[in-house]
Amino acid sequence: KIEKVFSEVLQTKNINFHNDIDLASLPGLNSMKFVKIILELEKAFGIKFEPRQVVGLKRYSDLAQLLEEKTKKN
Repeated sequence: KIEKVFSEVLQTKNINFHNDIDLASLPGLNSMKFVKIILELEKAFGIKFEPRQVVGLKRYSDLAQLLEEKTKKN
């Protein structure tokens, strides 16, 4: 689901997702698109992020871990 959201928001299918990928290095990603990705992930997973949780996200693995923690709580 994560990859699908990124691909749809960034309008590309050419992203090679792996745990150590730096989110800032994704082609076409800017702050507005990152907010849209977060909102779409919240919708897709039925969760809510606190702003402080997403501000420091650097790597794909950080986001995946946060999603795992949030979905376990619901």
